[in-house]
Amino acid sequence: MRRRLLRLTVRLALALAALPAAPSRLEAQARPADAALAPLASDVGLARARGLARAGRTDAAIAAFEAWLLDHPGDAAAWRELARQQRSAGRLRSALASLEKAEAIQPDPHAARDAGALRSRIAPALEPDSRASRDSDGNGVLRVGLSATALVGDALRLGAGAARTRVGAWGLSASADEAVLSAGWRPRAALALDGSVGGVRTAASDGATVTPVATLRARWRSPGSGPAAELRATRAPVTATPELLATPVLLDEARGSFDFALAGPVRLRSMGRIGALTGAGDTNRRAGAGGALVLRAGPTLELSGAYQRFGYDHDPGTGYFAPRRIESMEIGAYGEYYGAWPLAIAADVGGGAARITSQAGATGAWRRALRLWSQLSWDLGRARELRLELDGYDTLAGEIVGASTGGWRYGSAALGVRWPLR
Repeated sequence: MRRRLLRLTVRLALALAALPAAPSRLEAQARPADAALAPLASDVGLARARGLARAGRTDAAIAAFEAWLLDHPGDAAAWRELARQQRSAGRLRSALASLEKAEAIQPDPHAARDAGALRSRIAPALEPDSRASRDSDGNGVLRVGLSATALVGDALRLGAGAARTRVGAWGLSASADEAVLSAGWRPRAALALDGSVGGVRTAASDGATVTPVATLRARWRSPGSGPAAELRATRAPVTATPELLATPVLLDEARGSFDFALAGPVRLRSMGRIGALTGAGDTNRRAGAGGALVLRAGPTLELSGAYQRFGYDHDPGTGYFAPRRIESMEIGAYGEYYGAWPLAIAADVGGGAARITSQAGATGAWRRALRLWSQLSWDLGRARELRLELDGYDTLAGEIVGASTGGWRYGSAALGVRWPLR
């Protein structure tokens, strides 16, 4: 009897184990809640992408939008937001593709204009430009050039250009012809690289000289109020006077700056430079450094107070003014204004004082120093743009001064056009 009961018990246990498990009361209550929370949990990905975009974290926002759209390919609004972030990052072809996907899902009356503007920015473009300048030493410079650029891939732009420069003063003149290949690459939203390589043919009375030239510029801007850095390197002939261009005297120089948030909108900026002027059997090194406190008074306005100094190893005797030290202190402001569309205005002004220490060691008095740079851009539509640039100085010494006159004034105007071939 006991054996029969044991066998029945085992059979019953095996039969119960084969049945599908019934949900517990807690599980039964959780399943409707999970179904209700599923859309909310899904929306977290889109909210995160939008939050990253508002915080200026463009690369992270692009990745978040792309992840969201993998599961929600029919979200036209998200495709348009992704296009805006890709355009901000310089990924113009990707931005156009995203905008076209949004249009295929849900047409927008304003999207055709945006897509047309993107196509014009992607198209190859011609950029003629000219610059004329004059200083208080009587040197006049006229430069006329033409360049062509084309976008290759998503973030690489290649170009080629040619220019002619003529310098004249007191019956003397010299000229130079330049040809360069250029490239601009933006691998990430926070990093931009630009550079060029080529040659300059300098004409003088005793023949012509061909000199290799190059430029490099790297800019890094971390999102929000994070640190930023910029590096520039240049190899080019000096065009300040006919004598310097005819020799020719070459400038090889590297400059850098780094700034970071100090407290709230106040930032600390450090600057440095090192280089050399070489020509006529002489190499004259120069170096400098400086610092500035910068107040970001708005998204397009900066106020600053700066101190800078740089100087030369020795006086070359002739050709240009090369004191042991040039010091300057100034209050400056940089701003951009877009409220008068199609006109955009940018300006950088500064005022303060400068003094010079000669190679013999005598330090002069502080004297006023003023500078002004401004650019006016007129939007002609379809990525066409007309630019006017003005530059001026009134100080003891500038970048390259032909003679020590006790004061130096300089003014220049440049006119340029960007014209897409579309």
